[in-house]
Amino acid sequence: MRVWLVLSLLFVVLMVRFLLFYSQQKSYTDGQQLSFETTLLSEPTASGNTQRFSLKPDQKQQIAITTLRFPELHYGDSISVSGIVKKRVVQGKRVLFVLQYPIVTQISKQNSFDLLAIPISLASFCAKKLYCFSIKTYPKLKAIYSLVLYLGLSCL
Repeated sequence: MRVWLVLSLLFVVLMVRFLLFYSQQKSYTDGQQLSFETTLLSEPTASGNTQRFSLKPDQKQQIAITTLRFPELHYGDSISVSGIVKKRVVQGKRVLFVLQYPIVTQISKQNSFDLLAIPISLASFCAKKLYCFSIKTYPKLKAIYSLVLYLGLSCL
């Protein structure tokens, strides 16, 4: 009997929590100014002079974003987005929020420490020094072939 009472009480508390969560969740409005920072979790689709991607800022509703092709954005880029939300109704039922040509800037990651940056920069430095040495020592064609043999790069 006590087990059922405890389970019923937990169920009621859970239902109240869900109702409070969904009643306090704010929706975007048409013409609302929106600014946020996020990380791209999917590769943008590029076509012509535009690129398109979708985001979920603050775990709210999904927003479709269309922006200029350049600067090119890629998966994992940290970006800052600022623009005006437009509400679109698709197929008479589904509501879609759109940001068309907002201000999108990439956020630099200079303050973060990346363990792969050290070996990559060291390898790049060694490759440049080896290339400069081979250019001085051999004729240009032999320098390119020696660089391909040493580093496995395809320079041609």
